[in-house]
Amino acid sequence: MLRKIIAAKALDGHRIYLRFEDGVEGTVEFKAIAPFKGVFSGLQDQKVFEKMTLNAELGTVQWENGADLAPEALYARVTGRAAAVSPGLKEAPFVVAMRQAAAKASKAELMAGDLKAMATSRKARAKGGLGLSITEAMKVIRGS
Repeated sequence: MLRKIIAAKALDGHRIYLRFEDGVEGTVEFKAIAPFKGVFSGLQDQKVFEKMTLNAELGTVQWENGADLAPEALYARVTGRAAAVSPGLKEAPFVVAMRQAAAKASKAELMAGDLKAMATSRKARAKGGLGLSITEAMKVIRGS
């Protein structure tokens, strides 16, 4: 079950305070969630990082450059529990797609594609999905 973030605040040290719709709240360190590379590289500047906003429609945090974080990953980090997936799935579709794509992509393509995929995952969540299909993930990694 996707739990939306209903309150968020950027804190010093690249930390984020979060409160979810079910009342769970806590603080996460950004670097524990994503590297400061690609779409996230500008967030190393604390002043840029602090321009984080809450996208109430998607229930997650985002920045001016379009970077966002998956609320299920943030929830898992706050609670210490794995993110929920659809019944019958061992892993979220996005994770499965990335694992399969990794077998076919070069290391450079994968690094660039992984960051692009994280940035575009907002679109997949908006469509009600947990991630990208294998075909969509391959397109992201290949840049097409």
